[in-house]
Amino acid sequence: MAYFAAFLSGLLAALSFPTIVAGHHFPDLSWLAWVALIPYLSTLEPTRLGRAAGLTFLFSFSWNALTSYWIFNALYFNGQLSVAASLGVLATMAVLLAGLQSAFIPLTLFLIRRFRLPWVLTMAGLWALYEWVRNYWPFGGYPWANLGYSQATSIHLLQSADLFGVYGLSFVLVAVNAALTEALQAWRRQRPFPKVSLAAALVLPVAFAAYGSLRLRQVEARTAGSPKLAVGLLQPNIGQRLKWKKDLNDYIQKLLLQMTRQATEQGAQFVIWPESALPTALPMGLTQFAPLSSFSVPILLGILSIEQPIGLLKPVLYNSALQVDPGGQFAGRMHKQHLVPLGEYVPLKKLLWFVKPVAAKMGDFRVIEPKELLKVDGHPYGVVICYEDLFPEIARHYTRMGAAFLVNITNDAWYGDVSQLDQHLHFSIFRAVENRRALVRGTNTGYTAAIDPSGRIRAEIPKFIAGILLAEIPLEKELSVYVRFGDGLWIGLITLGLATAGSIRGRKSAAS
Repeated sequence: MAYFAAFLSGLLAALSFPTIVAGHHFPDLSWLAWVALIPYLSTLEPTRLGRAAGLTFLFSFSWNALTSYWIFNALYFNGQLSVAASLGVLATMAVLLAGLQSAFIPLTLFLIRRFRLPWVLTMAGLWALYEWVRNYWPFGGYPWANLGYSQATSIHLLQSADLFGVYGLSFVLVAVNAALTEALQAWRRQRPFPKVSLAAALVLPVAFAAYGSLRLRQVEARTAGSPKLAVGLLQPNIGQRLKWKKDLNDYIQKLLLQMTRQATEQGAQFVIWPESALPTALPMGLTQFAPLSSFSVPILLGILSIEQPIGLLKPVLYNSALQVDPGGQFAGRMHKQHLVPLGEYVPLKKLLWFVKPVAAKMGDFRVIEPKELLKVDGHPYGVVICYEDLFPEIARHYTRMGAAFLVNITNDAWYGDVSQLDQHLHFSIFRAVENRRALVRGTNTGYTAAIDPSGRIRAEIPKFIAGILLAEIPLEKELSVYVRFGDGLWIGLITLGLATAGSIRGRKSAAS
């Protein structure tokens, strides 16, 4: 029964995110995140640490596999791996993340029992720390579906991201689940009702919502008076299997040029193409792109860059964003910093030998850290490519470098009509709020969108529809608390809270 409860929590947690199964779109179930963990957490006290690790593994494996099932689609339908290999990659990802959490939860229980730390604060604090660690591990990090992301549409709660990032909301969600679990366990076992911890946990979302209401008005008032930039975003809607057919190269280029011309005619001051928009690679030394020489506005071109270093048999590829100024001259490049495992490089090559064909098709990708940002009309901006908008530290770094707005170019055509596209859009919302910057998404198949600094989606093109999105975005300079202090703020507060709680309880225990 305990293991069924752990699986049930994994299922409920997964359903709190945008969910699409066999083309069926589930309704918004984000409210489930406030209670999803109760069945699983109810199994942890009292139980042996080893059994707690097993229960945690099942919960975490279910949660991660169900929210990221679309990995199978990408590898099987477009990566042309076998069913077994595609399922193996998905399972490997879920196993690694579940193994990591299976270490954190027994540690949490040990600290609670050894130092008599408060259940709610300790569980929520170390859960947030687990999510922070998975931002960097395994394979450079995979923080897809951190619990806080489930509240992307809760506009008032969302505003707290400019203080604590997504981890603050994860903390609150786990605290509420843990407090309700503690109250339920007390009722079942006829123990004293945990009034203090329950009240504290329930006050948290109220406090976050109150802060959000105040901050929302401040941000919207400020951005109303900010200078604006008219951006044109292209969504060509080219299927992944069609994209790299040589006989379609000319058609795709003509389509993008036609859409660019339409965007400029409609008043766009800056046009953005999606990731790897053209099915070709441009040499790194190239300084001009003739097809864009007739345009009078800057264009951000998502494309592969290629170079052949002396001594290397295979060329090196970069997933790039190139700004082309009027006249077709390159004004600068930014390259992807966080490569996709199994798509742009193969981690653990000896263990995952069966996925080498996927990366072999893509080539040997490298990274180059940007020394400066791109600029349009004198305004710096940062570009996060593909799923780089999943990593808070990348967007935060660009904002600290002076970015007045953020751009995400991506190609989500790998997956089809699955949960990935909807979830990815929701995760991008947090980067806008954390940095208090407008974030525009230029995608191949959707969702192309303009997100304002308060996290509202001001305009979007639905997925799987070709179109042009015109959006006027604010240009900002103010740095949020999260940009200034990063994750050190909430990690420090949690550490201080646990140390204080442990000290108080230790003194009470000594006095008794």
